[in-house]
Amino acid sequence: MRRKIEKHGNILHCYDTYIKRYPQLPKMSEINQNNLIEYLNRKETVLDVCDHSKFKGWNDWNPTFEPELVKIGQIEQKVNMESPEKYWGDDAPIKLNEYPYWESEIHKCPKCKNIFFFYNEDGGHGRQKRYRLIQKELIDIESIVPTTNCQIISSPYKYTIYKKPDLTFELSICKPIALGVDIYHIMTNDEVKSFKKDGIIALNNRMKDMDENYSNYRVVSWR
Repeated sequence: MRRKIEKHGNILHCYDTYIKRYPQLPKMSEINQNNLIEYLNRKETVLDVCDHSKFKGWNDWNPTFEPELVKIGQIEQKVNMESPEKYWGDDAPIKLNEYPYWESEIHKCPKCKNIFFFYNEDGGHGRQKRYRLIQKELIDIESIVPTTNCQIISSPYKYTIYKKPDLTFELSICKPIALGVDIYHIMTNDEVKSFKKDGIIALNNRMKDMDENYSNYRVVSWR
């Protein structure tokens, strides 16, 4: 771990904790259900370079499109054997435990940096290559079955929500006492529902209580 020290006036600021707690983006070959949302939260997209609008929903292979893409990962999840409620359409939900997402490859456009699901459709009409633009807002977080803690949303040095392998959701906040601590809370079912509906604002009261009454929660020092 490298240490970065900067001097502001007479005060030295050390940044080794930042390097430890917020690592680089996952390696390109490692994108899967565990870190897909984390990658989407932190990636940058180059605007006005490519027009992938017709791939907001599933669409068939395009010879001018596919050769540019690079495989950067794959979803490997247990599959829900029930048929998807909604499969086609630009606004169809992305459920990683349903066909065809549960074992789709993840490809990246090197020009605009957008990423896509890819799978081979092997129906009676013959094999077809299909792609869909990965849109974070359409991913159903309930459908993620992680094997390690999966970051759902994060604001550095403020809060993070993880989905754990036991399928519970855990909220953590940072508190600048001593050298800094993280305070953890397993979210209730009602809190998860409110978060899915209204976003992080739904947890404001909980985060305020965690900050004021942190001794009632699990606390982990940064040291």
